[in-house]
Amino acid sequence: MSPERAARDTVRQKLTHFLEVFVDSPIEICQQRDPVGLYRRFRQGEVSHISGLDDPYEAPLNPDVHCRTDLLSVEACTAQIVAAIMERLGP
Repeated sequence: MSPERAARDTVRQKLTHFLEVFVDSPIEICQQRDPVGLYRRFRQGEVSHISGLDDPYEAPLNPDVHCRTDLLSVEACTAQIVAAIMERLGP
């Protein structure tokens, strides 16, 4: 994960096969899922410098794949990513 657009753009320019995948979900859903307690630990002041909370995160303006995990299953998101990879690789 790279929280800054400029860093992602730099990598895109340097690599021949770059695929920007935006895994997107509202913060409320992320907090509900929170398998390792990161959001709880942040609220309790145990951790800091979390992208999108107290550190900035710049969402992609035009990602190659946009996975809305609040609307789609893991399988559907995976299928989107695989399809984009296969399209890039060609026949």
